[in-house]
Amino acid sequence: MAPFGATTSFPYWQSPHGITSPQEDPDGDGMTNLVEYALGTDPNAASPERAPAVRLEQVNGQTRLVADFDFSADAIDSVVKVEAFRDLASSQWTPIQDGTGGAIVIRSGSKLAVSIPADLGCHFLRLTISLKA
Repeated sequence: MAPFGATTSFPYWQSPHGITSPQEDPDGDGMTNLVEYALGTDPNAASPERAPAVRLEQVNGQTRLVADFDFSADAIDSVVKVEAFRDLASSQWTPIQDGTGGAIVIRSGSKLAVSIPADLGCHFLRLTISLKA
């Protein structure tokens, strides 16, 4: 059995943690088991401090919306993306890609940071996590 923190796949990771569904949240911290797996947190102990952070930041005189977080490099079959849209009436989320619309995406080791110009109007961001097919 792989210890917590060892490189593994989701099906192998869930067994030692007593996980039966990727969508459950046994510790009640607002992060599903799949999110806990991808972020490298314990699904049986609340860890809200590891939730992604969003802030406004001044960069070279421009206000930018920045989202950053740590993810687990050990979660070998997880796909972590940040998506955005401007209008809650629309249901079309667009993955944020480096260079598109002034976006900056930095992925380094187990850290991911996304920065978009805040003056483009209202933005909504979400973190999506899925398993590789």
